[in-house]
Amino acid sequence: MKRKSRLTGLLAFCLTICLVGGFLVPGSIVRASGQHPLTIDLSDGTIVNVPEYFLEEMYALMPVDYDQDLDNDGNPDVHVNHKMSKGDNMQKLESTNIRGSYTWYTPETYYYGPVTFIFSIPLTIDVRNGNVEEVPERFLDDFFMFMPADYNHDLDGDGHDDIHLNHHMGKGENVSMLDSTNLEGTYEDQCPVRFKYAPVYYLFPSHAASHVIKTEGCTAYNAYIQPITTAGKGEFVYVFVDNEATPKGRYCASLMADKATFTEEAPGTWSFTMPDSDVQIWALYENQQSYTVDLTSGTAIIPAEQAECLFPSGIPGEMDLDKDGKNDIDTAWQSSGDLKVMGLPGTNIKESYTYEVHGRKYGYFNFIFAMPPKTYAIIAEGCTAYDDNDNVIISAAADEQIIARIDWEAIPSGKYCADLQSTASGLTRVSPTEWMFTMPSKNVTVQAVYENQKSWTIDLTAGKTAIPAEVAYCLYPPGQDDDVDLDLDGHNDIHAKWPGSGEAELTLLEGTNLSGEYLTTSLWFEYGVYHYQFPEKTVEESSQPEESKPEESKPEESKPAESKPESDSSKEESQGPSSVGFPWYYIVILLGGVLLLVIGFLLGHKKPASE
Repeated sequence: MKRKSRLTGLLAFCLTICLVGGFLVPGSIVRASGQHPLTIDLSDGTIVNVPEYFLEEMYALMPVDYDQDLDNDGNPDVHVNHKMSKGDNMQKLESTNIRGSYTWYTPETYYYGPVTFIFSIPLTIDVRNGNVEEVPERFLDDFFMFMPADYNHDLDGDGHDDIHLNHHMGKGENVSMLDSTNLEGTYEDQCPVRFKYAPVYYLFPSHAASHVIKTEGCTAYNAYIQPITTAGKGEFVYVFVDNEATPKGRYCASLMADKATFTEEAPGTWSFTMPDSDVQIWALYENQQSYTVDLTSGTAIIPAEQAECLFPSGIPGEMDLDKDGKNDIDTAWQSSGDLKVMGLPGTNIKESYTYEVHGRKYGYFNFIFAMPPKTYAIIAEGCTAYDDNDNVIISAAADEQIIARIDWEAIPSGKYCADLQSTASGLTRVSPTEWMFTMPSKNVTVQAVYENQKSWTIDLTAGKTAIPAEVAYCLYPPGQDDDVDLDLDGHNDIHAKWPGSGEAELTLLEGTNLSGEYLTTSLWFEYGVYHYQFPEKTVEESSQPEESKPEESKPEESKPAESKPESDSSKEESQGPSSVGFPWYYIVILLGGVLLLVIGFLLGHKKPASE
């Protein structure tokens, strides 16, 4: 009996496991009947009542918000709100490239498959008869929601409107073809994918019979800027001047046609609407005009009308007018539409130059450059001439300011440059090393005047002295305090100070090893030889420290030896209490261990209450 009950229990347990497994794995029984197709209509954007079971199967491992790329083109197509209850749980994404419908084949293990996603509904609008009836109001809402009531739409983006829409006027007669359209046959509107109706096919009538366009001195183009010789009634036509056919010294001032009315689009460009007949077009020429660009002041402004002839492309920049490999002018458009022209320093044009432009109204541009000033030679001896920008020069124009500086390497030994003399008047010394003059209208000679260097005695026996500023300047930079090592032995000897009284103050430093008289020389300056007089050092002062050192060091050496035993004994006394005596904490540990053993023994031999 026990065996039977155990067998029955085992069978019941297995059955329970199967039933629970069937519930835990949804669809495990119904899958035997095969997969079931599912259609999800996304053409309205937000979808309701997508089965929750579909979401659980297809997105079991996905987060609450999940974007899926159905066609694996890198652009997400649908957005899923996972386990958000039925309704409003899936919607189309604007990033999708899928139009119409798309069939997604699910894995075989799932109940739903294949799944058809409807992204948009194709729509055909027939405008061949003018007005169109029964165009869905939803179409207008989707495509022209931001448009006014009356709206002309350029379907192909060629600059000419193709259809007219009466927005929110109800069904019927709300889309009509415009005469300005160039479309014919069937046109597919490349509309955004986020709208329900896509693609949209517009049916246009074929154009009327083409008519011939004859041109002289110009060329006709269609709206796609392709040359044409025929066009139908109502077709938009561009006409461009043929500059190569324009006679030299002339430009096309206007066009003349027998049956067309022109609109000037830009200089040299006209447009017209093709009539229901052949058209003959002629270019009317006039003499080109000239314009003078005065650059004598460095810059000039060319009005917009003339500037368009100089730069028809609208992209100015540097120009090499005479084609010699060096740019002559630089240009920049102004906010007013005028053109600013600047002469470049590298130009080889010295006076004027006429730049010719073929086939435009202003065909001759006379550029007048500033006349280069006449320069005169500067002959410098023992010095160098500089301009205001500190550039070395050998010539200059009249009235230019010239700076002459001493050439140190040219100064003879034992001499210094006392002054400069020049054939130019007004030579003025502006610093100990610089002179300045104004360039006359003739060649100039500037020559250094040399004299013998002088000597100076500096008496430092008292420890301090003052010397005149002009003498100290030859040794120390003015206004800057400085320590000087005269003999370069690593020890500074004197300190130079400028107190502001016009004299320099020299102070003897304690670290100096100099004594008696010390001589230094200075090149190129007025005072070139300096005699320093230092205090003499006596023999006793120099030898006494050496003899006294052994005697003074003896008692210092004995002090550490006498104090050493005291420090050792005190150290031993301080260590005594920590190293000698009974360790009382051992007794505490031992008693604690015995107490724990007793408690354990009593607990282990306690009898049960029942005994």
